Amino acid sequence: MGIIALILAIVLLAICLVLNVFILLQKKRASGLGASFVGMSSQSGTYYDKNKGRTVEGKLEFWTKLLGATFMLMCLALNILPML
Repeated sequence: MGIIALILAIVLLAICLVLNVFILLQKKRASGLGASFVGMSSQSGTYYDKNKGRTVEGKLEFWTKLLGATFMLMCLALNILPML
């Protein structure tokens, strides 16, 4: 089990570093945290919103979410692994 935990810890560290880089590469949003709950109704349906997934910002956002979820699952696996 020690080897598996070490490999998972190294992968977790790599995910953490890549996730930090992706977060720092994203643009700052002037609307703040409140817009994520309310939504930006003034720009809904624009060309940019419809094609956001194809832009670099959209891809960074997608990969940030994916790596964030992977990071959480890896942390959970590292905490459950010693119990087995």
